[in-house]
Amino acid sequence: MVHERLLPDKSVALARLMYAAWELGLDGSSSTAADLLVVATRKFLKNIITAVIGRRKGYRIENNFVHGVGEPVSNPWLRNVASRPAKKFHSLKCDPTENGILTPAERPSHEYLEEDIAFKLASSDCDTIPLPITLYDLIATLKVYPSLVASNFVYTVNCERIWARICHPSWDD
Repeated sequence: MVHERLLPDKSVALARLMYAAWELGLDGSSSTAADLLVVATRKFLKNIITAVIGRRKGYRIENNFVHGVGEPVSNPWLRNVASRPAKKFHSLKCDPTENGILTPAERPSHEYLEEDIAFKLASSDCDTIPLPITLYDLIATLKVYPSLVASNFVYTVNCERIWARICHPSWDD
């Protein structure tokens, strides 16, 4: 999978699991194990990418839910930013006419959303053209959030690989 540079799908993961089971003398592997491996890989990469982008650009947390990753962050020292009301999220409501049936939450209008993003862009001090994510961003994020990679062995080996790619001894500085 390292040489393919693609995320594994169910068939590739199942083939790898069957090969590993054959090497260890086991009977085989289940397709549910391959599904679990694919979901875990995607979740692991999503967490790392979210941490890198969130560290670079910022994010919002509301009710323990991370949202607005990469959105421009308003400068709190501007006078109009402090007086602007925060965008409120509406939860699902029970319909009084129906017994226990939830109705959809109210959605803001397109005009309000366009006005809100224009205000955020105008009051933020972010670059208009984002730079690509580099290995420096990745290694800095892994240093700040070492719990992203749960295994210490995997963490240290991959940090060494990143540092080897960043500064190779044969390169001139």
